[in-house]
Order: sequence, then C-alpha cells, then structure tokens
Amino acid sequence: MNTRSKLLVAAIAVSSIITPVFADPAATKVNPGVQRAPVTPVSEEVRRAVVKPAPAPVPTGPCMAELSMDRVEISQSADSLSYNVNVTITNIGTETATGWQTNAGAGLGIAVSSEHNWRAPNFSRQLADIASIPAGASQVFTGSIPASAIGRTTRQVTFTIDRGPDGPRCAYDARRNNDGLGMNGLTIRDWLAAGNASYVRVR
Repeated sequence: MNTRSKLLVAAIAVSSIITPVFADPAATKVNPGVQRAPVTPVSEEVRRAVVKPAPAPVPTGPCMAELSMDRVEISQSADSLSYNVNVTITNIGTETATGWQTNAGAGLGIAVSSEHNWRAPNFSRQLADIASIPAGASQVFTGSIPASAIGRTTRQVTFTIDRGPDGPRCAYDARRNNDGLGMNGLTIRDWLAAGNASYVRVR
C-alpha cells in the first residue's frame, strides 16, 4: 500500500469516529416518532390581551379644599372682662371643606392660645367650630376669650385652624403657611388702650 492509500484509509477511520460526536442529541433518538410542534409568533394584539397592564397611579396632587385664615379682629367687651374675636376663614380650594365631630371635640374649628413672656402657656381653647365652607367662600366666626388671655405678661396670641386629634391634614389643607395668625399681646393691649375700637391683623 502506497503512502496515498494509507492517508485515505486513515481519513476514513477518523471520519467514522468524529461523526457520532456531531450527530443529533440523544434526546431526539429516544422517541424518534415524536415531532416538535411548530412555533407560531404571538401577534401584538394577543400579547397585549395576555399581559395585564400596570394599574394607573393614584392621583397625589394638592388637596382640593384649602382653608386660609385671612383676618382676625379683637375688640374689648363693654365690661372689660373679655375680648370679642372675629376670625375670617376663606376656602381658596376647589371643593367644600366639611367639619365633623369626634369624642375629643370638633374635627375642624378655630383654636386660640396665648403664652407668657417666659414662654409658658397661658390660655388655650377652641374658639369656634367649622361646619362647612364651600369652595371660594368666606365665613366669619365669632367668639370670646377672657381678659386674662391677653394679660400684662402675655407675649404671643395665636389663632389657628384646628383639625382636631383625628383630622387628616390633607383632607383640608395642603399648606401650613396660611393656617393661622399670631400677634403680640402687648401690642393688642396698647392699641385698644389708645382708644381704638378694635385691633385687626390680616394676612
């Protein structure tokens, strides 16, 4: 056998060894009668029907009812034993602000507090309840506080929109800077002592 014949025989032998390595996987030979199902691409319409879209985000914009304390007027009673107070509240939002009652008191109202020069509490109470204020409307709430609430040592008198212990803030107001008005106690006393009918603080 010449050299060329020897190379041909060797090539045939190597081919017979390598061929099984590149043959179909063994899995296709276990059940040779089973055929793979044809794969059909899913249309865009079917895919959208199967895949459930994500839920729309819940709106978290500003509160719809927005109360603002616009004006406080304080005048001395005829017997000088108390002060009469008028507070103007405006709903600058787009829906009605409605109050409610709880076991602890009104869920929406107007509170007044004062403190001494040494920052100790002097007086605190609910001045009036707020039942309902339509959007765009203003209401004047009246009440009275004892003369001692604005005494000689009173440093600060503050009127605020009070939502009570159970009042969710965003149900009635999105901002804090219009929730109340504060004034100096000595300024109030001096103004009224000078003969003025009332002391007025506006926003």
